Order: sequence, then C-alpha cells, then structure tokens
Amino acid sequence: MFLRSMGAVTPALVAAAIGLTACGGDSATNTSGGGSAGAASKPVKVTEAGFKVMSMAPIYLAQDKGFFAKNGLDFTFTEISSGKLGVAALLSGSAQFVDLGVDDVVNLHNQGKGITLFYNLERPLTMDFVMRKQAMQKQGITADSPLPDKFKALKGLNIGITAPGAPTDLYPRYFMKQVGLDPAKDANFVPIGDAATLVGALKAGKIDGFMLSPPNPYVAQQQGIGSVIIKGRDSLPVFKTYDFTSVAVRDDWAKSHPDLVKAYSRSVSDATKWMLANRDEALQVLHDKHFSDTDMDTFKLSFNLFLESVNPTGEMSPDAVGNQIDVLSSLGALKDAKGIPTTDLMTTQYGAAG
Repeated sequence: MFLRSMGAVTPALVAAAIGLTACGGDSATNTSGGGSAGAASKPVKVTEAGFKVMSMAPIYLAQDKGFFAKNGLDFTFTEISSGKLGVAALLSGSAQFVDLGVDDVVNLHNQGKGITLFYNLERPLTMDFVMRKQAMQKQGITADSPLPDKFKALKGLNIGITAPGAPTDLYPRYFMKQVGLDPAKDANFVPIGDAATLVGALKAGKIDGFMLSPPNPYVAQQQGIGSVIIKGRDSLPVFKTYDFTSVAVRDDWAKSHPDLVKAYSRSVSDATKWMLANRDEALQVLHDKHFSDTDMDTFKLSFNLFLESVNPTGEMSPDAVGNQIDVLSSLGALKDAKGIPTTDLMTTQYGAAG
C-alpha cells in the first residue's frame, strides 16, 4: 500500500527508473478482440509496479504458477523503491497495475485524474510495530502489556519511518492519538529509508522501533533485537475492515481493456485459492524465488500471519474504504475526502467472477 505525496516525477523519469519500455501502458491495445485476453489470442503484456513485501504473495504466485499466462497475460512485476514512482508509473502508463492507498486515490481524484481501486489483497491493517528490547525495558512494557500501555509507551521514542507521510509514519501517530499523546511533540519520527535499513537502524540503536508489514518486524524479532508489541489487525476495531492493500488501475485504460483487468483479478484470486490449498508448496516457492534473503523460520511466521489476512476473492468493500478515509482524515493525511462517494474511489465491476 502507498501512502505518499506524488511529487514531481515525470513519465520519462519513471520509465528510466523502473526500466519499463516495451511493456508500456498502450502496448496492451495490440490484441485481438478489442483488448480481451484469452487462449485464442497472443498473450498481452501487462506490468505491475510495487514493493517486495508479503502482501504481494498472491501476485508472485499468479506469475510463478502460471495463472496469469492461463488467463492470457504476459505479466511482469517490477520492484520499485518509492511510492512516487508507483503512482507516476500508473499515470504514465508504464505500469497498468499498482497497489495504492485511499489517500493516493483521493488526491488523484481531486486533481481530476481517474484512478480506481479494483482488487483487495488483504482486508485488515497488516503493519506491525516492533520495539527494541532496551526501549521496552525503559518504557516498562512487555509483549503482554495492555494495548493502551503499549500506545503510551510510544512517548519519547525515536520511531523509524521510511519517509514522512508514509504508512510507517501515519499509523504510529494514530496509536499515540488514541491515548491523548501529541505525535508532533511526544515522539521523534526519523526518516530511515527502506525496510532492510529500518532493521539495521533498530539493531544499531539509532531508532527504538518501527512499524511495517511482514517480514521485517519479525526479522528483527527473530534476531533478538526487539519484540512485536502491536499487531495492526488486532489493535483497534477499525483496522479489521480496512482494505489495506488494494490494487488500482487507470480508469481510461480499464474501460478500454475490461477483459484484461478481469483477467488480472481472476489470476490473482485463483493464485490465492491455490496458495490456501497448497500452503507448504506456496511457502517454499515464495521463499526460494522472492524472499531467500529471509531465514525460513521468520518467513514461515510472516507467511502464516499473511494467510490470516488475505482476501481470497479480491472484492473491494465500501465500508473498508470508508474506514480508511476516516482514519487518514483524522491524521490530516486527507483534507478533501469527506464529500467523495466511495464509488468514485473503488469498483467491484472487474471482480474475479466477472
């Protein structure tokens, strides 16, 4: 999920930065049947840009196990290091699919740009907060302390974030506000960079904690650096129905290629169902092909946590999108969202059953 400001990123810079040329947005129009995908036509090149996190497991498996190919898609996943690149890649057509946050879609909507969320990968908030053991001792908490005490224990910490305004920055602030703390005064938010750098900073004592999706909080825990003290999905009721990781498509491209968008949904949903039915094989494939830099014990823990959150159908929920709007508006991350119908931000018309 991306929760970032767009910044000034040109289409040319996007193509150069993420290496997308031949798989560009309008190449998908060169198919038989007006852009439909299927066995009778040549596979259509499509690209998704995103971060390498556990949330992408169904997408990796849809590619590795041939579900995209079965549905007529010549699919490429391009790893990126910045949410700005993801948004700009979608706008430029360098990528057809990118997972975005509701705030991105609202901001684009207010700029007159048609971007819609159409496929949900995981419904609850799946980011977890890990705290350095020395900080836990200083704050007087354990992994079993009451949740309000854990929220209060964020006071005075150096909290590592990937970038200002990112999910790593926003959700610890939301927790602090639940117990009357002022995030601007009561904690120090330290921009560190990517996930691996956050773990290194925690180990070096440069930060006291960070909040991120698996596996990295559990890498830190497995290495004995800290403990996961707050699990996003179990923290507050609002985060259980949240459509946290959802995939977006450009409206004009989707309307021109509805069968391709449905083929994407069908492929990812089929891969998710296969993953749930073949957990051991899915675990091995994902680890060996995509997460070999994470030890298997940590990866298995992260994988099992993801399975508790994954959405097997991919269907978007208006209530879940509304919950995101409420939370992000309360944090000041959204200023002009209240009057926008959720139907302007999400759709169910490209679902896996379509």
